[in-house]
Amino acid sequence: MTRLRPRWAAAAGGWAAVLLVASVIDPGVADGGTTIPGGTAVFHVGGYAVLAVALSAAFRADDPRRLLVAVTVATLYGAAIELLQGQLPYRTMSALDVGYNAVGAAFGATLWWWRLPGGCCR
Repeated sequence: MTRLRPRWAAAAGGWAAVLLVASVIDPGVADGGTTIPGGTAVFHVGGYAVLAVALSAAFRADDPRRLLVAVTVATLYGAAIELLQGQLPYRTMSALDVGYNAVGAAFGATLWWWRLPGGCCR
């Protein structure tokens, strides 16, 4: 088993905390009640892409199995947050958001893979 990269693991943990806080605060309080068209998709895909990059780096993902672990961890984390949102009166649980999270995680892991030497041409 390969050891985690501590700095990247800390970055992944910190970003996961940011995602959690952003996901459980009252959206009316957070943004003054305004919405951005398509904002949910953009925030979910972008947020979980960043998480997957940090997890891929933390796991030293240099093969598809480790990338799959990073994507799975990020997606399951997002699903857990959605379950938590279902318990909050001012938030809603959404399977579509879990899908956005999975797309973002896959995109982030793909970006990580491409940055490896020869990654885009394997």
